[in-house]
Amino acid sequence: TWQIISLLIAALFIFSLAIKNVVWFKPYFTSKFNILSSKERYQKEFDFSKEILFEKLIEVLDNAGFTINKTNKETGEIFATSSISWSSWGENIYIEINEINDKTIIDFYSVCFIQIISWGKNKRNYDKFLNEFEKSLTI
Repeated sequence: TWQIISLLIAALFIFSLAIKNVVWFKPYFTSKFNILSSKERYQKEFDFSKEILFEKLIEVLDNAGFTINKTNKETGEIFATSSISWSSWGENIYIEINEINDKTIIDFYSVCFIQIISWGKNKRNYDKFLNEFEKSLTI
């Protein structure tokens, strides 16, 4: 039975590796039922318009060292990745920008690929993103 379990885990790893950089699989990686990926979601409210914030976030993500894979200005979605490090296989970064009343809210998801524990990497990704955003506002 341990061989079957090992084979299933290996198959899930290979499947996840194959779809890691495909934005359509965001629901798979961010699902609470996906127990093999450590994920964290953060929300932040801004006083900027969606259009201005979208352009700013692309600049910020690039300056923070993330690779931007796909953007959709109409829906306010950004998909980026981080590189492999000693503590992770790399992370998928999903950002959604939504306007509600007079505020713009971003949802920031950081997902460690095939890791049950993120070892703080998801939080560091968010902190790096926020620090770079705040630096971009200073003259």
